[in-house]
Amino acid sequence: MLKRTLPLIMFLLLIFAVRAEPFEVSVPESILAIEGQAIIPLSITNMQAFNDEYIISALDFNWLIDSISDSNVLQGQTRTVNVLLKASQDIETKSYGIKIKIKSLSGKEIEKIARIDVKNPGEVFRIKILGPEVLDPRKDTNKLSLQFENVYDNDFGNMTIILQSSALSDTKSITLSPREIRQDEFTIEIPAETQEGDHLTNVLFYQDNKLVANQTIMLKISQYAGVREVSSEEKSILIDKEIVKRINDGNAISFQKYVKTLTFTEKLFTSTSPVPDDMQKSEGNYVLVWDIRLEPGQEKEIVITTNYRNPLIILILAIILIVIIYFRLKKDIIINKKALIVSNERGGISKIKVNIVLYNKGKKAINNIKLMERVPGTHEDPSEFTTLKPFKITKWATGLSMIWKIDSIASIASNTCSVCSGQENSNIKIKKHKDKKMMELYQKIVLIAIGIAAFLIFTRKKDTKFDKEYYDMLNSEKYKVKGQY
Repeated sequence: MLKRTLPLIMFLLLIFAVRAEPFEVSVPESILAIEGQAIIPLSITNMQAFNDEYIISALDFNWLIDSISDSNVLQGQTRTVNVLLKASQDIETKSYGIKIKIKSLSGKEIEKIARIDVKNPGEVFRIKILGPEVLDPRKDTNKLSLQFENVYDNDFGNMTIILQSSALSDTKSITLSPREIRQDEFTIEIPAETQEGDHLTNVLFYQDNKLVANQTIMLKISQYAGVREVSSEEKSILIDKEIVKRINDGNAISFQKYVKTLTFTEKLFTSTSPVPDDMQKSEGNYVLVWDIRLEPGQEKEIVITTNYRNPLIILILAIILIVIIYFRLKKDIIINKKALIVSNERGGISKIKVNIVLYNKGKKAINNIKLMERVPGTHEDPSEFTTLKPFKITKWATGLSMIWKIDSIASIASNTCSVCSGQENSNIKIKKHKDKKMMELYQKIVLIAIGIAAFLIFTRKKDTKFDKEYYDMLNSEKYKVKGQY
């Protein structure tokens, strides 16, 4: 009988012993340390028949107790006592098991292990993007839904969350209870020129002005096109300037082409800024092609200037210079010389009469004229002078030279000098005056220059338009570029 009742007695004694524990202590599963501090909420239950106070200590040299909240617990009551621990030195990013001793004034003590997690600020909470998948910068506002999960036993009350990136910013206040999962919606304004693609966004968590976490999420900005062209023309006398602007109002990189067709004459007198990336000759014309790469919000300008004025001014100045040179170099005196054989004598000696006629074709009288004539093959002084006698006769080894002085020849008038001389085996060469031919040549040059200037003026192109004739050519493999056209 005793053997049967012994186990029952032992079980009752065990129940009594358990119920006889003066207090109980529960410790949270894990606490997050913030800036080297951790608050351990100890839940103490006083099961005694009287009020009691508890002494709490930390048995760890890395973590020291900084403060303890009220540890008086009424009989039969449970109180949460917050124990603030501070790291005694720089600590590593890892989990720490801190032994905490709770001792009652009645003499009973209990030891518990509290887990403290020291985390990288970028790995504190679990954040999930609920929607939308992409944000549209063309909208006035975008609604972004995020889910936050607190995986610790910390109570993050009155916590401020800041979303921040180069494209957006928003702030919201929330509360995260221990182990809570909650969903919050943010209203975001995105500038229209924000570039499309993935944008790394910081999510900052602050509690009591202390940084709890600095995490990142990736938000995707949608793409939209918006390239426009603005053209203008500036016209003045013999100058046409065309200004073409391509402006990317979208948020994606755009690849564009601009094409300009010029005739051969236009090409000679056209300058561009910048220079074209390619130039092709087709059917006598020139096709200029610019490859344009536009970043979001960027604009590029092409200036095409056809300038007939400067070349025409140069041409006119050249014509004027030619005319000046012509009139400066032209001769107003025309000289005609004729030689006549008067008689033949024995021994091959001939008597020759030379008539020299000076004609003033200018509009003014010419004064102080000297005329020199050479008679080869004789050393005898001329015997006859029918008109004006030379004032000087000089003998040379090869013949004679005679110089006449003429005081004046009136406008559109002439003067004649004649001389007869004997000449052995005379071989007289008379050159014809070429002033008339030179004058005709200069006149032809002036007429040709004026004709060229008139041709350039009347053949200049007035309107500048996109030439669709080469559209198919530009879509060939040579010109194919990714992007918008």
